[in-house]
Amino acid sequence: LNVSLTIPNMLIANSSTYGPYYPWVQPMLAMMPHGDDTFGAFNLPFETLMMVVGGSFIVFFAAGLISFYRKAV
Repeated sequence: LNVSLTIPNMLIANSSTYGPYYPWVQPMLAMMPHGDDTFGAFNLPFETLMMVVGGSFIVFFAAGLISFYRKAV
């Protein structure tokens, strides 16, 4: 089960199309040293990274808040 979930994650992380917008790869991209790498999402500008992290936070926070308000107490 772990391999079946890890391999697609690695492929998405190295994709230049989907890698910058995949929320679970943002911590890796933020902690990587910026250099001359031009492979996949590794040449991502810091502004784009922060925009995706902030947008993901807003979406997940709103979804959690809506879910919380709809629960019966």
